[in-house]
Amino acid sequence: MAFGFFSGFFYLLAILYGISDLNSVLESSYLFPLAEIYRQAAASNAGSVGLLFLAFVPSFISCVGCYVTASRVFWTLARDRATPFSHFFSHVDDGQHNPFRAIVFC
Repeated sequence: MAFGFFSGFFYLLAILYGISDLNSVLESSYLFPLAEIYRQAAASNAGSVGLLFLAFVPSFISCVGCYVTASRVFWTLARDRATPFSHFFSHVDDGQHNPFRAIVFC
């Protein structure tokens, strides 16, 4: 936990030192202010896209993990008959060997 705090703190310091024009960050037309901060720090659009890619890939991977976890929890609840239509959602697909219906529902 301490490692996460210190790495986040140093990342925050780097981001704050990378801002050269705060008004352009606040008035940016981008939907994500970090894009403007990265553009200022890298001084190019390609550099900012690369840095944003490095930020979004772990976020996407963690979202997939959360989705899989939610579907498995839903399947477990359906298996224990704690959800509506539990017989339908608790089915494990024979061909794919996974709870396909619960995955699609989530």
